[in-house]
Amino acid sequence: MILSASLIHPTLASFFFSEFLFWRGFINTYPQLLSICEQRFLGWNLSLPELWAINQLIQMAKKKKKNKAAFSPKNYVANQARNLPIAGVFINPDWREDNLANILVAREHTNGHITVGIYLVDLFCLGLKDTIYEFNIPRFEFEEKYRKSKFAQIWGPCSYELAHNIIYGGIEYAEELGLQPHRDWRITQGILEEDDEKVELMDIEFGDKGVPHLIIFEGQNYLREMSVLSKTLGPGNFLVSHLQVDQDEDWDEEEDFFDDEEEDFEMDFSHPDPFQWTSDDWAIFLEDEEVLPFPVYARAIDCLYRLSDKEATVNTDGWEEEYKKFVPANFEISGIVDPEDEDEYVESINLFASVAGAGKNLLKKIKKLFHNHPENEILREIILEFLLTEFDAKDAGPLAREFFQSFPESIGAKTKMAEFLIRVGDLDGAMEIMGGSFSLVKLFPGQQKFTGMELMHVLDLAIFYYVTKFEISKATMYSEWEWNLFAGNGVNLSGLRAITDFKESQMPDLRVIIEGLESEGKIR
Repeated sequence: MILSASLIHPTLASFFFSEFLFWRGFINTYPQLLSICEQRFLGWNLSLPELWAINQLIQMAKKKKKNKAAFSPKNYVANQARNLPIAGVFINPDWREDNLANILVAREHTNGHITVGIYLVDLFCLGLKDTIYEFNIPRFEFEEKYRKSKFAQIWGPCSYELAHNIIYGGIEYAEELGLQPHRDWRITQGILEEDDEKVELMDIEFGDKGVPHLIIFEGQNYLREMSVLSKTLGPGNFLVSHLQVDQDEDWDEEEDFFDDEEEDFEMDFSHPDPFQWTSDDWAIFLEDEEVLPFPVYARAIDCLYRLSDKEATVNTDGWEEEYKKFVPANFEISGIVDPEDEDEYVESINLFASVAGAGKNLLKKIKKLFHNHPENEILREIILEFLLTEFDAKDAGPLAREFFQSFPESIGAKTKMAEFLIRVGDLDGAMEIMGGSFSLVKLFPGQQKFTGMELMHVLDLAIFYYVTKFEISKATMYSEWEWNLFAGNGVNLSGLRAITDFKESQMPDLRVIIEGLESEGKIR
């Protein structure tokens, strides 16, 4: 890079030059560089060494500024914290009885401050459920918060080796089941030692006598995890239990340290939409794709598909006009479900979770649950969603027909019946059920307010329908609308999965594709 000559006065350049005697190493390339300088600095009476010295100063200043700006507690914890000496390791003494380990690892800085990593490990199934860190806090604050307060009763001292084996062993066990560690593991892993032969390997049992056992506390929703376990192990090959926890009113251990509710997604992307990402963002994507919320991952695959050679198959002409036909002007989303149905929604999830993964005869138990609650539309929708994705479609067929006959005007009943028909190859029958259209304007004439479930039922079905027909432009159009309507709210979009699965099959090596797009200037 050659410095623009108009930026610096010749006298100042001479002063800089006197401070840089190492310019002599550049003399060998003088003739070539002089020619460049004569073209770019014509009329400015500066020697090449002076120009070079100025340029070196500027580059050093830029590098120093860049390095300073690049520092962040997150980067330090992820990449350098393990170089600090360990100040203490603690665990809940009853971790073996509870099969839930709450581990704290503290490291001390040269200034006496402490960086803390906390790890919640489920030994029965989920592995690393949650993890947080605090960076460079004063020792007195660490003592007050973690050693002298009411939280001190959680922990007793333990060896680092025990903590290390529980954390890494829990993650490895869960990954074998198809379950990934908490997304902040990529950061807090830096507080632990490398997982190598230097750390003593300990024999710790995971699972409930070797069987994955999903423990669901009151108010928690693990439908996604149950779906993963069913795919990995097969339905009925894992255990599920429901527990109610009574705690003192003035202290809730898990509430204070870990929040099991869905968190707002935060990562170091410059923009929430992958279509606006830079090269640095795509580097983060490649590093963290396994822990990304699915809507973000699906949107990224969609972006790569359109930017790559497959973009010709995605025609966006007319999308705006189609959208006007899909939803009425000034429509509203009232919530995932109608506010009056929220209690029934929670009850339905808990009812379904009570039998999913319940051991042998799972299909029989789910069908019995379906028939025992003939008036619960939400529960029947959840059950059919599970059956259509986890079992042979023919197993869901009779229930889908019964649901549709009982609630012929229910959009949930219509879409589940239509999905069954698509899965058995009757696409015309599916469109007949939907009245020949996926338009909400036609499905709900005169209606202005919709629930999130109503919208997602229709969008998911439309995406699945057009992917099945290999009309990728149409499927992508509906996935675009689904992203715009729901992704910002953290909703896990099942409809995007169909279009994402198709596009992933067209792009097996994402790193090569991203590098190619960067070289073409499509990603900057």
